[in-house]
Amino acid sequence: MIKEISCAFALLLGAIPLSSHATAQTSPPPWEASPDVYKVIGETAQYRIILATWKPGQIDSPHSHKAGLAVYLTDCALRNHRPENAPVDNAFKAGQTRSTSGTPSHRTENIGNADCQLLHIDMK
Repeated sequence: MIKEISCAFALLLGAIPLSSHATAQTSPPPWEASPDVYKVIGETAQYRIILATWKPGQIDSPHSHKAGLAVYLTDCALRNHRPENAPVDNAFKAGQTRSTSGTPSHRTENIGNADCQLLHIDMK
């Protein structure tokens, strides 16, 4: 499983377009907004690796992200709250990866019955 995630991570990092790098942020970064959910666990000159863990029913504070990659470490049922938009529900499987565009502000809620854990790899 770790090998599969590592391979997917390496492939997707190369696919993140530099032009999608978000520069404007209206909310603080996630580890500042919700330190109970987000922990910076590593970084390079180009990327910051953030471990996120939500308990069932937990919702984080408004925060922003730069463009990057999400790697789901557990199965997750999440509700994404963006200002001026209706909430959007998503389900992800452990090992699933997806590229992410930068977002100036949103909140994430665990609507599942188990802890949800993922890695965010955000461009600096």
